[in-house]
Amino acid sequence: MLNSIMNQLPVIKFMPKYNPSEFPNMYAITYDGQTIDGKKTKVFAYIGYPNNTTCEKFPAVVLVHGGGGHAFIEWVRLWNEAGYAAIAMDTTGFYPLCRDAGRFEGDSQNWGYGVNINADFYEDGYVDAPTNDAMGSSELELDKQWMYHAVSDTILAHNILLNAERIDSNKIGITGISWGGVITSLAIGYDERYAFAIPIYGSGYLAESLGYLNKSFNTEPTKKLWLAEKNFDKVNMPVLWFCWNDDTSFSIDANSKSYRDTVKNNPLTLLSMKNNMNHSHHYGWIWSESYAFADSIIKNTVKLPTFIEQPNKIETYGNENITANVYYLTEEMTYSIHNKYGYGNYPFMDQEWMKIPVEIKNNIVTFKLPDDATSYYVELITIINDKELTTTSEYIIL
Repeated sequence: MLNSIMNQLPVIKFMPKYNPSEFPNMYAITYDGQTIDGKKTKVFAYIGYPNNTTCEKFPAVVLVHGGGGHAFIEWVRLWNEAGYAAIAMDTTGFYPLCRDAGRFEGDSQNWGYGVNINADFYEDGYVDAPTNDAMGSSELELDKQWMYHAVSDTILAHNILLNAERIDSNKIGITGISWGGVITSLAIGYDERYAFAIPIYGSGYLAESLGYLNKSFNTEPTKKLWLAEKNFDKVNMPVLWFCWNDDTSFSIDANSKSYRDTVKNNPLTLLSMKNNMNHSHHYGWIWSESYAFADSIIKNTVKLPTFIEQPNKIETYGNENITANVYYLTEEMTYSIHNKYGYGNYPFMDQEWMKIPVEIKNNIVTFKLPDDATSYYVELITIINDKELTTTSEYIIL
């Protein structure tokens, strides 16, 4: 059913009343999503373009929000400033209650669920799309499952960009944050047309992960339909698996396994497990790694260093300003519910990362692990255009 919508251009309606007030090149739209019992759903989105009148066609990116999020004006703006057109859609059946909803993260009061919440979005023949139920609907008929609609909405957003006159159809990527990273990881297993992909926090192998989302992916109906790793053999575009090394919702073993599967198909695929990253939409989109990776693929700028033999031999692509560290644990990685970073109701990693500097010489990373190390990974820090960028080896359990 997902494959059947790859060439489907949905009905699009412009909603000028909801165009962002500060950004004249950004527009509010709705488009038709998938049906439920034969009745149509409707998706709200912002689509924006760079303020560049000399460029004939822009590269572009699909932006997939995470839990508690909606279509974010700020996220579109950041990619527009980086030179990309962008579309950010709501994948949970929500619509703005006022102009400029989604200007920043944390304005949930400006959104309402369902086509009846606001007369501007009501239309005969449309029904409410499923909202994020943390995979609780996986045992229902497919057209009633939230994840089916979320992945479908993502594919249809890509179709909109592919058919937009001002966009280069060969230079369209995708990125998603948290639950959006999960949706992105699933979407690229069906939609092979992307030029690049950047799942942030979320990944495949969630049924094996130690993080909070493990419980959502460990039911039999969910494992049957929605394990992204089942389709990683079809993922041929370069992927940046970008994550926090001390996340609550996800654990880096899952990100590392996702990287290991997909780098086989494209040597430009990278893993970046970032220390002190934190978890939110804001912390997902502010770091420079995403934009630098996209530029390296689309604009042929300097590529980020990568490991060509794990975990010692690297390809620098001419970068000279590279330093390296090893992050390691002295116990088996475990998660439990405890207070950390000011949060007390979520499972966090019980251990603390230790760090030692290492040497790079002739593209070889050399180090001696402490005798009590149980697992580790190697971090490369590269300075490109005055931005500090992180790439890493796989996560290695001794």
